[in-house]
Amino acid sequence: MAGTPLIDPRLRDRRIEVARDRGRRRLRRVLALVAVLVVAGAALAATRSPLLDVDRVVVRGVTGDQADQVREASGVVRGDALVDVDPGAASRRIRQVPWVASATVVRRWPDGVELRVQARRPVAVAGTGTAAVQVDATGRALAPAVETTDLPTLDAAAPELGARVSGAARTAVAVLAALPDDLRGEVAEVGGGARDLELVLRDGIEVAWGDDGQQTAKADALAALLSQRDRPSFARVDVSVPRASTVTFRTAAGE
Repeated sequence: MAGTPLIDPRLRDRRIEVARDRGRRRLRRVLALVAVLVVAGAALAATRSPLLDVDRVVVRGVTGDQADQVREASGVVRGDALVDVDPGAASRRIRQVPWVASATVVRRWPDGVELRVQARRPVAVAGTGTAAVQVDATGRALAPAVETTDLPTLDAAAPELGARVSGAARTAVAVLAALPDDLRGEVAEVGGGARDLELVLRDGIEVAWGDDGQQTAKADALAALLSQRDRPSFARVDVSVPRASTVTFRTAAGE
């Protein structure tokens, strides 16, 4: 009967040490994995903590009813987990509001969201009665017109909110937007075609404007004429050719 093979004690001890070393490495890997999972779990739990809920939704750029519209459009509400707020998606929702020109959403850790918006500027009113809307320099309908507005009115139908006026009305709003603020404030109505726009000032003076060319020169010519002391006698001003502007005076019978 063959005897049991003899193993060198040193080789046996080496094998035992190698096996123990492998066991220790496996144990360290398992402990490291457990530690990572514990940290990740703790981090996830922390982000879901009420301490990181949205407590403040601050709107910058507008106030009052407009600020309320921005908050509602953003979809961000108090109590949401701040980590779940998607700034890009929220800003896209805000930009769908017709009067909003631009929007940026920023998370403010640990408990706030800031909504920054820039509003479009209305320059005229299109339509009449309860259907009237404010429109900007591009002709985009921004919001229902209020009765107390002092904006010029366009001879045009009111488009749906977010849509634009067309034809001569689009040229008219571009002309109004290019006027200096003080001169635009004198305009009550704008009508006519794209090549023969007519303005009516608040004191009744009619202005033949023509097309949308040479707008700065026309505005300068009109401002110079309106600054004259005999302005109350003006019936009509023609600045369609600014270097050859003319004035038609009221007749005695028309006074």
